[in-house]
Amino acid sequence: MIVTINSTPMQSMTKPNSKIKKLDPLQLEKAASVMRAVAHPSRIAILELLDKKQSCNVTEIHETLGMEQAITSNHLAVLRKKGILNTERNGKNIFYTVNHDRIGEVLECMEILN
Repeated sequence: MIVTINSTPMQSMTKPNSKIKKLDPLQLEKAASVMRAVAHPSRIAILELLDKKQSCNVTEIHETLGMEQAITSNHLAVLRKKGILNTERNGKNIFYTVNHDRIGEVLECMEILN
């Protein structure tokens, strides 16, 4: 789904000091897609844990949060596909960290719309 805004010129939606100079419908849809991915209670819990601990593997996450490992892996995959998480392999383990830059981009997009 692509959002269109017919009544307001896109340039007037941006703030003067913003890094984003122009919003387009595709950019808004991408931001909405990321927000939908984050807007799940289990994913919010994962992000809070990773923000607190800096880096965890799937085992640490599922044991700490009391979730099944398969479900935890699925949530991590969704967040990774949307660019919310970074990964780093260390032997057999993949460690996840929060991509604060990506979250900042989405928050900035939301701020512009307010």
